[in-house]
Amino acid sequence: MDKEIRNLIPPIAGLGNDWTVFEYEVGKRFEGHQPEAYTLPVSVVIPVYNRKEKLAKTIAALTHQTYPHDLIEIVIADDGSSDHPEELLDTFSNSFSMKYIRQDDDGYRLSEIRNKGVAASSHEQIIILDCDMLPLPSLVESYMKYAHVSKKAVLIGGRRYVNTDDVTYEDILLDINSAASLPSLRTDTGQVPTNGLPPSEDWRYKIYRATNNLKDSKYPFRAFCGGNVCFNKHLIETVGGFDEDFTAWGAEDTEFGYRVYNHGFWLIPIEGAGALHQEPPQGSNETDRDAGKAITQPILVEKCPAFYRKMEKDRIYEVPKVSVYIPAYNAADYIEEAIESALNQTYTDLEVVVVNDGSTDPTGELLDSMYGTHPRVTVIHQENGGISSASNAAIRNCKGEYILQLDSDDALLPEAAEMLVAVLEENDVGFVYGDAYLTDSEGIAYGRAYSWSMYDRYKLLEGMMIHHPRMFRKRDFNRISGFDTNLSNAVDYDIFLKLAEVTDGYHLQTPLYLYRQHNTNTSKLNASAQDKNNHACIIAAFDRLGLKQRVKFTPDPNHNRKMIKTLVEDCEEYRLDFSYTYNRLGIEGQGPYLHHAWEAKNLVSHESHLRQHPAQSPTIGMYGLDRTVR
Repeated sequence: MDKEIRNLIPPIAGLGNDWTVFEYEVGKRFEGHQPEAYTLPVSVVIPVYNRKEKLAKTIAALTHQTYPHDLIEIVIADDGSSDHPEELLDTFSNSFSMKYIRQDDDGYRLSEIRNKGVAASSHEQIIILDCDMLPLPSLVESYMKYAHVSKKAVLIGGRRYVNTDDVTYEDILLDINSAASLPSLRTDTGQVPTNGLPPSEDWRYKIYRATNNLKDSKYPFRAFCGGNVCFNKHLIETVGGFDEDFTAWGAEDTEFGYRVYNHGFWLIPIEGAGALHQEPPQGSNETDRDAGKAITQPILVEKCPAFYRKMEKDRIYEVPKVSVYIPAYNAADYIEEAIESALNQTYTDLEVVVVNDGSTDPTGELLDSMYGTHPRVTVIHQENGGISSASNAAIRNCKGEYILQLDSDDALLPEAAEMLVAVLEENDVGFVYGDAYLTDSEGIAYGRAYSWSMYDRYKLLEGMMIHHPRMFRKRDFNRISGFDTNLSNAVDYDIFLKLAEVTDGYHLQTPLYLYRQHNTNTSKLNASAQDKNNHACIIAAFDRLGLKQRVKFTPDPNHNRKMIKTLVEDCEEYRLDFSYTYNRLGIEGQGPYLHHAWEAKNLVSHESHLRQHPAQSPTIGMYGLDRTVR
C-alpha cells in the first residue's frame, strides 16, 4: 500500500474499552467557551427497602444538583418497605417530578425492583442510585454530559463512605456541605479511622489506577456496581434487565455488567459523579452478605464465562464460553462431520448453533433427528436467505463470549477451540485465527492451505488473509453492522474488514482446521463474482474509514481480486469523514464529523495509539504480544 495512503488510515477509535473519543466529544461540546445547552431529561430510579430516613437524605441531596431540575424525575422503587417511603412524595414534590412504585415484600428482589423502576420511568436516560447513595452536587450533570454524546456509553460513579446519622434531611436541604464535609470512614468498623490507618476506599479505584480509568481494562465490567450508574434505556432493550434469578445479595451487578460488555458497550468511570455511601453503624446491617454471596456466586459462574469461571471438563453451563456457529445449505453429506468435530473438542465449555438456510436436500431432517434434543446443539430453520443471513441469524442466537466460525463442509481439529481460546484469554485482542489443512471431498488431507505469516491491518485492506479457523469476541461483532446480506460471497472478507476497524487480531500459525475442497466451493463456482465482491469490500472499507474523497480505485490487471489505490491530490475535502465511526460509537450531535488525519490521534488514548503502532512500542509476552490481562 502507498505510504501516503497508509498514513491517512486513522487509528481504531474505541478499541477495547478505550473511551477517549467520548471524552474528546464531551470536552468539545460541554467544556469549552460556548458549552451546549442541556436538553436531555433523566429519570433517577432509587430502589429502597426500609431505608426511608436515608432515602430522604439522598433525595434532599438531589435538590442541590447543578443539572436543571426541570429535566430530573425521581422514581422511588419500593421493594416492599414497611416504613412508608411513599410519604416522601409530598416532601419533595415541589422540587422534582416524582413517581412511586411498589412490590410486595417477598425477600431480596433488588433486580426485580430495579427493572420495575426503569420500566416506570418517563425518560430514556436513567440514573440508578441506591437509597443510601447520597449524590454530590455534580453527579447528574457529570453523567449527562456523556449521555448527550452517546447512547452506547454506560457510566459508573464512585463513592466515599460516611456516617450521616447526625445529619437530617432538613440539614441537607439547607446546606449540602452538612453531608459533603463529613469525614471518611472505615467500612469494617463504621468509624473514623484511628492509629494512623487510612479510611476505606472504593475498591474499584485501585483498578482504575492500574488500567488508565478502565481504558486499558480487558474486563471493565468488573467495575460495574448498580448503586450509582447511568445508561440509556435502550440498554435494557438490548441486553435485557437485571437478572431476577439473583434473590440474595451480590453478583447481580457483575452479571449485568458482563452482558453490557458482551454487547459491545463502553463502561466509563465518571469523575464528578461521586456519592456518599451512608454507612450503617459499626459497618454492618441486617443483610448477611456472606450468606448471600454463597448463594449468588455459583449463579454468577453459571451465567458469566469471563474472568470468574474455570472450565470443568464436559460440564454444560447456562452461558457457554464459546459458541461454534455453522450456516448450512444443502450440507447433508458433510454437516454431521462438522458438528461432531465441534462437539469433540478438548475444550468443552461450548455450544454449537446451526442455521439450516432453507436447504432443499435432507439437511433439515438430519439436523432435527440427530441434534434436535442435544443439550449442546441449537438447530434453527429459516427460509433461504444466503450465507450472510444465515450467519447473522446464527450469531444472534450464540450465547458465548467467543464466537468460532465453522463451515458446514469443513471440520475442526480437536485442539482448535482450546488453542484459540488461550490466545483470547491471555491477550486483549479481538480475534484470532489459525491455519488449515486442505482435504479432498472425502476429507483426506493433502497439503497446507495458503497462509500469510503475521496479522497486518493494512495488508488486510489489500486482500483476504484471515484464514480458517477464526474466532472473535462477540463484544466486537456487536460493534459492527454484521454480515452484509447484499453479498453472495466474499462475506468473510467483508466481516473481517469490519472487525479490523474496531479491534485487532492475531495469527496463531498452527493448523487447526480441515478445509474441504470440492467442485461446489463458492470461490471456484463463482470466481468472477468473488472478484467483484472483493473489490466492493475494499472500496466499502475505505469509505467506512472516511477516505472516500481521498482515494481512487482501479482493478489491478495482475491480480483479479486486488485494487490499485491512488491518492487524490485535488479534492474538495481533505479531512477524513468520521461519520461511520461516530455512528458505530453511538455518538450523536451535529455532523458532519470531519477530522484531519493528524487530529485522529485525539480520539484514542496514548496507550491505544502505541498498541496500534507496534513499531513505536516493544511487543512482548505470550504469542509475541504485550496484552496484560487487567
